[in-house]
Amino acid sequence: MLLPSNRILNEYRTLVIKMVEDNVIVEIGKTNYELLCDLEMLLGLSCIISLLELVQGLSKFAQNQ
Repeated sequence: MLLPSNRILNEYRTLVIKMVEDNVIVEIGKTNYELLCDLEMLLGLSCIISLLELVQGLSKFAQNQ
C-alpha cells in the first residue's frame, strides 16, 4: 500500500529536499512539506492512486469493447 508513495518520493526526491531547505523561508513550502509528512495524507493518496489506476483500466476496457 505504501509502494506508490515510495515511488513518488523516489521520483521527486530533489523536490522534497528543496521543500525541506525552503521550510524556514517560504511559508507555502512549509505547508506542503507538513502535508507531505502527514501519514493520513500519504495513506489517502495511495488509496486514491490505486483507485485511479482501476478506473483507468476500466475505461481502457470499455473503449476496447
